[in-house]
Amino acid sequence: VNAAEVTYNVYINGEQIASGVKATECVPEFPSGATISKFVASVEAVFDGKVSDRTNSNDVKYGEPFELPVSFVPTSNEADFFTIVDANGDGNTIGFMIENLTHIYTELPVFRYAYSSLNQGDDWLFLPVTKYDDADAVYEFSFNAFRIMSSWQESFEVKLCTSPTPDSAVKTLIDNTYILNDYVASDEALVEAALNNRYTADFTVPSAGAYYIGVHVTSPRDMLRVYMRDFRV
Repeated sequence: VNAAEVTYNVYINGEQIASGVKATECVPEFPSGATISKFVASVEAVFDGKVSDRTNSNDVKYGEPFELPVSFVPTSNEADFFTIVDANGDGNTIGFMIENLTHIYTELPVFRYAYSSLNQGDDWLFLPVTKYDDADAVYEFSFNAFRIMSSWQESFEVKLCTSPTPDSAVKTLIDNTYILNDYVASDEALVEAALNNRYTADFTVPSAGAYYIGVHVTSPRDMLRVYMRDFRV
């Protein structure tokens, strides 16, 4: 193979944006002013009429913050815009999954906190960055949080942050709170109640701008699970 004769075809999210590229870089033009989206670049090499398999980049998120009102189920695509921080670094943290909760809710998309037998929970789930245009407005945040064993003391707090990092918190939206729903997997009424166990906070922002809402799981060690879903601002 004569490397000088190799060219490249470049794709963004499967759509070709360039062909016959000889350089080792290609700068795409992203849409201006569009809400943040996920982009994946793919490249294939062309030589002597033969085309290689495509090689994909990592995901890159680019764009403007989400605008209000926002709601996140979350779907698997929405989950990609959340940020998870395992602040105590113990490897037991929050993850997105499709959970099986009884024969009725067999494919429920949730974020689930997995307990540590040694450490108190110190794990953060940051919502996607969102724009708040009015410092005088009162906003409402709500989400569904529930436990699946009534005997376990699961807890959380909610902070307003300027970045998806714990030390950027500028305001507490919900003080440390114990989740109090009852739960028996065989009791459909209790399962339904758990899925409607909502927590709500009214809040203002220090100044107009972009912020992250962070849910901080603080459950004592050796508990079980916290489920979180249906986020709305």
